[in-house]
Amino acid sequence: MIKTKMRVKTSCTEYGRQRNGRHPELAQMIEFLRNDELTLLNPGLIHLELRRIAQVAKRLGLSYAPCLLGFEGHGGNRTPTIRGIIVYKHTVDLLEEAHLEFESQAVENEYKEKQRAIYGRWQRLIVGMMTKDRLEREYVND
Repeated sequence: MIKTKMRVKTSCTEYGRQRNGRHPELAQMIEFLRNDELTLLNPGLIHLELRRIAQVAKRLGLSYAPCLLGFEGHGGNRTPTIRGIIVYKHTVDLLEEAHLEFESQAVENEYKEKQRAIYGRWQRLIVGMMTKDRLEREYVND
């Protein structure tokens, strides 16, 4: 797992200088450390950051590991930032092809679910209108 946690202690005046561009080397160092995280991977491993890629790797039975890129802090709580997975280089092509097929099936299934929901809403509307008409015919005193 890749852990990145860095604290840069600066006073308010230094922060203001950094924002104004008077300390560009500090900003460059921070940006370098953030971009250099994925270069720490072992040789032969690669990071894939695709939507639902972990599900595809699990279905194929490939060995993978979720990629921990750091921690985010919100109100004193630290939550891990996990994006993508780490896999072997020789499985990347197979995984990308399977991911493409998986995503196309997912899009088709989402479309079918939306269509089913639309027809269900129309059916509920029509049945409600028919019930209203029937009740008006039966219980309206002429």
